[in-house]
Amino acid sequence: MSLRITFILCLALLLTAACTSADDTALPTLADPGAAVTEEATAEVTSAAIINRELPPTWTPSPPPTQIPTDVADAATPTPPNYRPLGTLYYIFNNDAIVELAADGSFEELLPIPQIGQDITDLALSPSQTEMAYVAPATGSAREIYITDRTGSATRQVSQLGFGQIEPPMWNRDGTTLVFLAAQGAEFPAGIYSVRKDGAGQRAVTAFTGLEISDLTWNESGSKLFFLFEGAVHGMNVDTGEVTPPLTLPTGFGPDSELAHSPTSNRLYYLKSDRNMATGETGGVLAFFDTARNEI
Repeated sequence: MSLRITFILCLALLLTAACTSADDTALPTLADPGAAVTEEATAEVTSAAIINRELPPTWTPSPPPTQIPTDVADAATPTPPNYRPLGTLYYIFNNDAIVELAADGSFEELLPIPQIGQDITDLALSPSQTEMAYVAPATGSAREIYITDRTGSATRQVSQLGFGQIEPPMWNRDGTTLVFLAAQGAEFPAGIYSVRKDGAGQRAVTAFTGLEISDLTWNESGSKLFFLFEGAVHGMNVDTGEVTPPLTLPTGFGPDSELAHSPTSNRLYYLKSDRNMATGETGGVLAFFDTARNEI
């Protein structure tokens, strides 16, 4: 029994002596603390550790952050020239001037076009509402088509026919071209012509002429023209100049009139003359037909 106790005490003394030896030797480390370690070396070691580390098979990289979209409603939009919240009216005054009138009555002034004081007719606003076409005198007895902006400061002549009579110009749907009726005089047959708004490309659209042509109007796609001839509606292919037979049959109470093609559908509206048999009064009813059925 005493021998076992003696052995345990000796073992304890040996362990204590090993831990408190006179050298106090430090435990070994992976790096020598006396060595100079640069930042570049540290970065390389760290990078290598990251590259060599095995990633789990289900790991997927996070997508890069996306830019927060700008709300379109918050984006500033330029204000059009002469913009007024309640709108602006343009009209021919005294047959010799064009007037710009604020809808609330706060502003009214003549546009400074070159033809003030001359015979001005047939004002037509472009689809973009930034330009206006009108008819006014040119050289001698000729009348031509002019275009001006909403300020009246940029006016140019676009037609070059030299005819004495021009009927209302009509803008096409995209505002690039005008069509109009023109004749050498009131007693001469009128033809259908077109011209681009820059004055180029003037041409006779068709050889079809007559004394009673009126009410030009485009279809919704701009491929066809419709007009009145001798009281009935006719159609025409703009590219080929082909003209249809009458598309409506006027009543015995008067001609069809007031053509207006829908800008979004194939319907052509017009007034058909009629009579109230009870009162004997002559008037009209609104009618329409599908222009897509006409193969022109």
